[in-house]
Amino acid sequence: MTTLPEELIDDVAFASTHLRSLRERARVLAIAAVRGMERSLVDALEGETLKGLREVVPGYRAARARSSSKRDEYSPFEPLPEPKAGQEHGREVLVVTADGVLEMARSVRRDRHFWAESRRAEDADLVVEDVEHLARLFPRLLADHIEHSRRTSIRFMRLEDVAQRISAALVA
Repeated sequence: MTTLPEELIDDVAFASTHLRSLRERARVLAIAAVRGMERSLVDALEGETLKGLREVVPGYRAARARSSSKRDEYSPFEPLPEPKAGQEHGREVLVVTADGVLEMARSVRRDRHFWAESRRAEDADLVVEDVEHLARLFPRLLADHIEHSRRTSIRFMRLEDVAQRISAALVA
């Protein structure tokens, strides 16, 4: 019978302990960064909703923090996973709501219809990799919001101009 060298066993034990320590430190820092980004986004919205982002509804593409799209890794908009055969609900996924809040959402089958259930994402729901995913997703959502707001502002300025001309014509 062959035994493993004591030095190799010690190296493996050290590497395992070191890896656990690094993973836990990274997780703590990642959660803090994710929560900071979430707070910044909510604060920046000042009570408004993200323009161009629908509420989380089965069948519509949600802003998923962990996109599983193979075709375009920068396209985080995917429908909620549907329940598999014989299951009542689909897998929970981390999403960003129109309010800029992180939630865990899943589709649920009831009476042959699909509904969305969601709950506020807790720290225990977050993984270290979310810090990278959300660092790409939030700027994209903000850029889309700004572009949508710009187009809406132009439309309102045009409507304001039309209203002023009509009012001036009525007074004249």
